[in-house]
Amino acid sequence: MRLTITINMTPDWRAALRQAGQAGQADRYQGETLSFESLGAFFGRLTERRWALVNALQEQGANRDPQ
Repeated sequence: MRLTITINMTPDWRAALRQAGQAGQADRYQGETLSFESLGAFFGRLTERRWALVNALQEQGANRDPQ
């Protein structure tokens, strides 16, 4: 199973919560989602170590053959 994470920007936190609830009801894995109200909120949460993790995951994904 391939694990995924989606990072999105949505100012409507209620819609993001509804979407997460629907994904949680699915019969199969839907991936992980992080929702932020703005780019400022997203970048405000990234520490140096978290940013390094994002870069490492992007590199790993770029080097992976599509299945």
